[in-house]
Amino acid sequence: MEDVSNRLIQKCLTDLDVLLRQKIEAMITIMVHLLEIFVLVVKDISKIEDFFWQKQNRLYWLDDYDHCIISITDVDFV
Repeated sequence: MEDVSNRLIQKCLTDLDVLLRQKIEAMITIMVHLLEIFVLVVKDISKIEDFFWQKQNRLYWLDDYDHCIISITDVDFV
C-alpha cells in the first residue's frame, strides 16, 4: 500500500488536468483514511459497539434495494 500511495503522490506532483488531479487527491485521502481505520481496528477496537468503530463512515450495499447505505455513529443515509 505504501508503494501505491507514493506513486500516487509522485503522479500528483506532475502537470495534470484539474479533474485527474482531484481524482488522485481523493484516492490518496481515501488510502490515508483506510490506513487509519486499519490501525484502529488492530489496536483499539474489540467489538462492533466500540465508539472508535461507530464513529467511522461505513458503507453497506443493499442488493435487494440497489442502494448504498452510509452509516456513522447511529445515523444511516440512503
